[in-house]
Amino acid sequence: MTQHRNNRAREDLASRGRRLAALMVASLCACAPDDLDPAQRGGQPVISESDDRKEVFEHENAWMRSYAEQATVALVDESLIGSDSNGLPTLLDGPTLGEFLNLCPGERFAEQRRHAFCSGTLIDDDLVLTSGHCVPDAATCARTHFIFNDHYIAPGVRRPLFYTDIIPCREVVVSQVGDPNLGEPDFAILRTAGRVTGWHQPAPVRRDAGLLDPGQHVKVVGFPWGIPAKIDMEGSVVNNSHRPNYFVSSLDTFAGNAGSGVYESDGYTLAGIHVARTLLPGENLDYHPVPRPGGGTCNTATVCSTPLCGTSVSMYVRPALDALCADPSRSQRLCGTGSPPNDACASATGLFTWLSRQQTFSGFTTAAGHSITPSCGRRMATAPDVFYRFELTNPLLFYADAFTSDYPAMLFLMKDTCAASAIVACNAGACGTGQGQITRRLDPGTYFLGVSGNGGTRGRYNVHMQFLPATDTAVPIPSSGTRTVTGTTAGATNYRDATCGGGNSPETMFYFTTCPDYRGGELRASTCNTATLTRATWDTVLYARQGNSPTEFCNDNSCGLQSLLRASRLSAGSGVRAIYVDGAETGEGPFSMLVSLTSP
Repeated sequence: MTQHRNNRAREDLASRGRRLAALMVASLCACAPDDLDPAQRGGQPVISESDDRKEVFEHENAWMRSYAEQATVALVDESLIGSDSNGLPTLLDGPTLGEFLNLCPGERFAEQRRHAFCSGTLIDDDLVLTSGHCVPDAATCARTHFIFNDHYIAPGVRRPLFYTDIIPCREVVVSQVGDPNLGEPDFAILRTAGRVTGWHQPAPVRRDAGLLDPGQHVKVVGFPWGIPAKIDMEGSVVNNSHRPNYFVSSLDTFAGNAGSGVYESDGYTLAGIHVARTLLPGENLDYHPVPRPGGGTCNTATVCSTPLCGTSVSMYVRPALDALCADPSRSQRLCGTGSPPNDACASATGLFTWLSRQQTFSGFTTAAGHSITPSCGRRMATAPDVFYRFELTNPLLFYADAFTSDYPAMLFLMKDTCAASAIVACNAGACGTGQGQITRRLDPGTYFLGVSGNGGTRGRYNVHMQFLPATDTAVPIPSSGTRTVTGTTAGATNYRDATCGGGNSPETMFYFTTCPDYRGGELRASTCNTATLTRATWDTVLYARQGNSPTEFCNDNSCGLQSLLRASRLSAGSGVRAIYVDGAETGEGPFSMLVSLTSP
């Protein structure tokens, strides 16, 4: 019975894929931008210059990883949804991409299994934005499930799905199936079966009605040909007004990317949704046949050889927001009317303190009331504010910023109670932005994060949060240059063990915070110091972590009992990174460590 069901699921998916491809050929084959010379486009421009798609886990950009992990959804037909032994939903096996498309040897991702027929983005507690032609009616919604967290977490390792990742579509809230050739919007905003926030978080949405700038960098995350999520950050706007409501970019997109979130690079907000590829009449979709050496044909990806190619047509999100907000009660977060649900400390939004994972929260303070007057910035007793709440049972290093907000958003942190007298950190203008950034080691307890407006301002805010394991002490260091730091682990608490070296030794940490313009770089840390300083006489272990990634860089015994750590993939942008000095077995004591931080 299981095999029969899997076969039927594969057949249904294949049938749906063929129907979708036929629909896209029929409706979108003439949407090449008028200002592009077909001769320059290499005849079949689907990939612009090179295939820049990356797995989610390997991508260096923290914001895009967080949106891929928390807000990006695969739209999957019910024929691929089964039940486990407990009656909970599970995802059945689909065919591999290579099998489904008869791909030539060496084609990327050929071994990965495909499930999605379209892509989407969570934009509110229970709202998903996608293309209108993906889910054109209530009947299609009834057959559709949203799959969160469908991505790889290591080479060849697909993230295990839980029942909380598989959510049915409940209803079509607003939709329009339009023709991009005529500039007609093509979108659907769908409601999930219940609120999904807590486990998943909406992406911040660009509300500006203006056009993106020509040449502006854009990013896309979605499910090309239905395989697990991929990120492409190497695109740029080729035509910012291709028909009303649309722009063309050089992003690498495929069938299955319809509905994918397209993000602008300035504020990392959702600027558009991918709708179609710019295909000329008679061109193939994504792949074209080539002869096999032994006879017959196989399919290989089509490539455009010039950076002037526009291979992806996206609709600006504004038409979808306008349709949704015709009834503002549908979404306070997106429409900005009515009191926000976290307007007071008593109704503060609860957070999970996920380690090494960036979380993004957005909303409006436009109609919020005033509760707490912060202790920094241009304090106003009338400034509207909203609140988030989290609890700690162990010490953690906490990071938050409001850098991509639409107004000068201040951040302030309170411990145990909501009162101005309980504020333990406050910031109203970091990195020259006029927006808040807080980094602080926190002891166990209950905390409230407030978002307010400098000088009483109000508007749409985005708050990025990160948590890292903390030690008894946490020492800040600059984010560039070379220096020697000293300390001791003697008598400290052993909160966690490193991923190399083993043991149950106590540890201590040093951390540094970066601004939005940080370009990433390399960290080198060494306890292989000369005898002129306090060289450890015990077996040290060094490891480093970033607040936006589970990856841990670790080294033990590079030079005798001492360690030399190289971390060459520090992610760009704002955030917090930490270096931990630990010991193998039960080693502990004083140490000196040489730290070097360089950027490209």
